[in-house]
Amino acid sequence: MKPQQNHVDEGNIWHNSFIKLSPSARTCRHEFGYYVRDRICENYFNCADCVIHKNVERLENSRRAHGWREKLPESEVFGLHVPTDRLYHRGHTWVKQETDGTFTVGLDDFGTRLIGKPDSIEFPKVGSEVTVNEPALRLKKRDSTIQILIPVTGKVIDTGDPGKGWYLKIKPTVNGKSTKHLLKGSEVRNWLMKEIERLQTALPNKELGISYSDGGELIEDISASQPDTDWSKIYREIFLQP
Repeated sequence: MKPQQNHVDEGNIWHNSFIKLSPSARTCRHEFGYYVRDRICENYFNCADCVIHKNVERLENSRRAHGWREKLPESEVFGLHVPTDRLYHRGHTWVKQETDGTFTVGLDDFGTRLIGKPDSIEFPKVGSEVTVNEPALRLKKRDSTIQILIPVTGKVIDTGDPGKGWYLKIKPTVNGKSTKHLLKGSEVRNWLMKEIERLQTALPNKELGISYSDGGELIEDISASQPDTDWSKIYREIFLQP
């Protein structure tokens, strides 16, 4: 009974956090694919149990059966590197499934540039269990502590660092193998476009132009370009912490 109770408590923590997020942070993923308009997710990003998601899956499977092929995803969005061999969590982590069934987890390029080089990193212990949407990875940057949500459920089997290009390796549990809640394909580009808009809105002067380098690409350390900004507040908004 105790493990089950812990699971329920962790779910409640995420549910309570989710409903406090701004509406712009809770956009239904299918807005990114143009299947719905002006819809806020009401299912805590739990796509596996969402009726709308199941309907979209059925529609896309039917279209594929009649010869439809989805447009190939882009590997770069406004200079942000978006490798197409992985899935993306709304809290700005990516997940790559390895041939042995484990998941490698890293911070996406938007999140990396938003934080810059962290001053320190607090990892979950190797061997510990982590739960999807649990803030078990913490980065510190100046006066801010950024809690990174875990994108999948499982056991931590290794930890990395920015130099390695990844942060965690996770062996999924029986109930943690589903990746339906993660963004993929053409959804990723449109999601990142909305994330850039959310960042622009969160900045005091509503302008991100000074955070672009030559060619219109985001610079490597966005926060360093506006040191007087309340970055703790922006980090909470962008990384889905109410």
